[in-house]
Amino acid sequence: MFRGEGEGSDLAAFEAQVRRTLTSLNRTLEAAGASMDDVAMINSFHVWEGPDFAGSRNEQIEVIARVWREFADGPRPAWSAVGTTGLLGTGGIVEIQLIAHAPSRPSPG
Repeated sequence: MFRGEGEGSDLAAFEAQVRRTLTSLNRTLEAAGASMDDVAMINSFHVWEGPDFAGSRNEQIEVIARVWREFADGPRPAWSAVGTTGLLGTGGIVEIQLIAHAPSRPSPG
């Protein structure tokens, strides 16, 4: 996720950025016939201290976890969060990789 032009670096802006990112990831999963409940592993890469987010490490994690619950009702996936000094692209704050397991489901009817 990234801070777009004109977006703030406060918690409210970060929450909107997380929601935008998870909405996009959810659409990708749905296009593949899966859902956020099929996610088994999250790997996230964080710029903990940078100009694009004014909060703390814990606040980043708490916001992502809270918004995640808007998209998934199932068991919580394993999650590894790794700090980095920078991400590709301007305004990068967090990069998220999802690993999902969605076995073939029979077609209705």
